[in-house]
Amino acid sequence: SIAVPGAELAADADNVIEAGVTVTDVLGNDITATDIEGYSVAQVIDPAEYGMRGEYYGYNDREPLSSYLRHPDDQSVGNLNSLSDIVTIIDGRSGPVVGTIDEGRADATFRTSYVDYGLVNNHLGTGRTLQSFLAHDAASLSRDPRDSTDAIVRIIGFMMIDATSLDFRVRSDDGFQVRIGDTVFGNPTNHSPTTDTFNDVAVEPGLQEVEILYWDQAFEAVLEIEVKAADEPDSAFEFLGQGRFGLFQPTFDVALDANQTIIEDPSTPGQFLVVEGSELVGGAGTDVLEGGDYLDILVGGPGDDLLSGGAEADLFKWNSGDEGTPGDPASDTITDFSIAERDALDLSSLLSGEDSGNLTDYLHFESSPGGTLVHVSSAGGFAGGYDAAAEDQTILLQSVDLTALGGSDQEIVDALLAGNNLIIG
Repeated sequence: SIAVPGAELAADADNVIEAGVTVTDVLGNDITATDIEGYSVAQVIDPAEYGMRGEYYGYNDREPLSSYLRHPDDQSVGNLNSLSDIVTIIDGRSGPVVGTIDEGRADATFRTSYVDYGLVNNHLGTGRTLQSFLAHDAASLSRDPRDSTDAIVRIIGFMMIDATSLDFRVRSDDGFQVRIGDTVFGNPTNHSPTTDTFNDVAVEPGLQEVEILYWDQAFEAVLEIEVKAADEPDSAFEFLGQGRFGLFQPTFDVALDANQTIIEDPSTPGQFLVVEGSELVGGAGTDVLEGGDYLDILVGGPGDDLLSGGAEADLFKWNSGDEGTPGDPASDTITDFSIAERDALDLSSLLSGEDSGNLTDYLHFESSPGGTLVHVSSAGGFAGGYDAAAEDQTILLQSVDLTALGGSDQEIVDALLAGNNLIIG
């Protein structure tokens, strides 16, 4: 590793340190190499951006008492029984906002820090039941919306996701629907307090839109949403908004670069940081590139390079000219390629004339004692099968068995493309 001097940090929060090193191979030969490591300084996100926007809509399914808050659409859908009823009420008052994170015209608003609401044994729309239901978030309620026979809650904002598959456990009374990005799940029926489990919910990593619709039409009210990564034990369940899955306001305006992500501050729980990985570019010789804890981009350049991405999803990229010559390939090694961490091989600038249907003309995968050896012909010289004379680049993925993805080159290619672990032009 390379120590970063304080003066470097003061001068530039995001930089690359380069140092000459000597690497000794297994035969005892000394190879002069360049060790390139990156570092970054995190930026604290303004706490005013934390949490999502909660919206409360009262509705009367019958002639209300004189003390109740009246609405022009009261009784228009009868008793609240379905998701379509909820959409009709919200969009009828606000315009077409359901399916977006645009703000609606609610009777009251609040800030959702985490979704652990209820259980209350009364109509959500009467008395101070709403305040009891919101509990830890009740103080953020913009106003007491007065009474109504039925109630609707809409929660909108962003969620930072660091996995591709999540499990959810939801306790509700009555119905609900959750949308995260393009993924939708729920139990949109009237029911007594019920716990539903949704396993292996496919999501896109990164900052994703969230919209939660919930309603209560009588008696008890509860909405508790727990979440964990799909590969974690049940003991890892946390209420949505607690732990590493940060929630942010719908007005949160941040454009993350390819090597940036948002994490919970490991030293200050509940505080979130924008952290930036490094873009490390090697030279024409033998380079040793070492990423850090975040999203790094590593470009070895020409020559035989040793690449280590470090933690999180990393991008290993090859450009035209980085390869050797047919029959005398350049040989690069990745020490820590991980499908689970969403690492990716970017060959879009190396291969010529490729598309998703002919990649076996360019790539051949071989299981080896050290991992998986990826044979590359940048010009597509494997059209008749693997040919060592056409090979001009090899990539050794140490301690990784890509042949577990399929028994043929095509099956492995398809799996890598589906998981975004292989990028082509």
